[in-house]
Amino acid sequence: MPKFPRFLNPFQWFRNYFEKHPWIRRALIALPFLLVLGFLGPALSAIESLFSLLGELLQPLLETALGRVLLAVLVFFFIGLGIWVFAKERFLDLFRNHALAKHLEGIQLLFLGKKKEAQVCFRKVAKMGRLFDLSKGPASGFGPLDIDARLKLTRIYLDEGDPQRAFQEIERIPKSMMTRKQTFSYSELRARLYRDHPGHLSETVRQVLEESHRSWPKNGRILALLVQELENQGEIALSVALLEKGISKIEDERKGELTQNLSRLLLLLSKQSLMDGDLKSADHYCRKSLRATESQSARLQEVDLKLLKGDAEGAISLLRSLPIPAARKRLQALLEDPEIPLGPRAILEKVPRFDVLILLAEHYLGKDELEKAERTVAILEEEQMPPYRLYALKTLCHLKRRKLALAQEDLTQALRALGQPPED
Repeated sequence: MPKFPRFLNPFQWFRNYFEKHPWIRRALIALPFLLVLGFLGPALSAIESLFSLLGELLQPLLETALGRVLLAVLVFFFIGLGIWVFAKERFLDLFRNHALAKHLEGIQLLFLGKKKEAQVCFRKVAKMGRLFDLSKGPASGFGPLDIDARLKLTRIYLDEGDPQRAFQEIERIPKSMMTRKQTFSYSELRARLYRDHPGHLSETVRQVLEESHRSWPKNGRILALLVQELENQGEIALSVALLEKGISKIEDERKGELTQNLSRLLLLLSKQSLMDGDLKSADHYCRKSLRATESQSARLQEVDLKLLKGDAEGAISLLRSLPIPAARKRLQALLEDPEIPLGPRAILEKVPRFDVLILLAEHYLGKDELEKAERTVAILEEEQMPPYRLYALKTLCHLKRRKLALAQEDLTQALRALGQPPED
């Protein structure tokens, strides 16, 4: 839209005139107000009469010292009352800002590891929460500051091993005023307080932990505490059921730890079933344990189950992937069990490993089959096995042959290989 030319504006002359004579402009602005006051003359007369009557009532008070003091007290009281009515929230916001500053200072001190100084800040915030509402003001979106301060005090006392003061702080928190996030922290702290510190009945601890888990099923720490308590009470099957149901919901770093715990408990159920003679259940729990987490203990349990079923081939195929220190007892059982139609040569063919040769040499020495033992030692010497093991086996062979001089020489070489000087 094009602008209206300034010189054609009919009000331009009046505007220039009023800019040169501003008092005339003010007089024209005040004229309507004066006309209104002129019509309100009777009302103003009534107000004037009221003030005159009030002056006559106050005159006796002004003539005495006590009256003047009383009048001053009344004036200040009504001034304070007016300020409180019309500016209460502004004054409270000043205190709330101070509480927020103290709370943030306490959090900063916590990050710096100064827990004693942080406690002082959080206690001040909690005391201010008794005097006025800290759920309003600049931090209203994060919940009441005094509740958050008490939660942090509870956590500090728990970390310092002071359950009594932690219990006092957490019991002062009103549940109805907590936000959802504060409810989560409350559930975790309450679970820790009842589980980690003695003095509570086991049924009470279990009830509190179950309530906390229902309130926050995605918290791995609460689930771990509940599972540990159920395991202590002998409810291993229930612990496994809770872990299988809850691990998929866990979102924190404890998911791996809980998975390993599930594998351990499943293995424990497998061993219990094996002791009860239930091979089917033992095998079922063992397989579930391996699916949860691959572990050496579960593999050895699977080997034992296959040996009990008479599946020597399957047991050996599993032992092939296990280190000899873990599988040594099982291999010895295979070598010494007369009912298993597998000899040393067959075991060596199925588990062609360097350590198996050492085990066979020791087996032959135990059976006084010296020629086989010496041939095995010769093979080990060609394979360049560690000198101390080689000389130790040679020493045993010479002792079996009653060649004491050679045995002493080989023993000296074994000690030197270990870095120990031989004794005369």
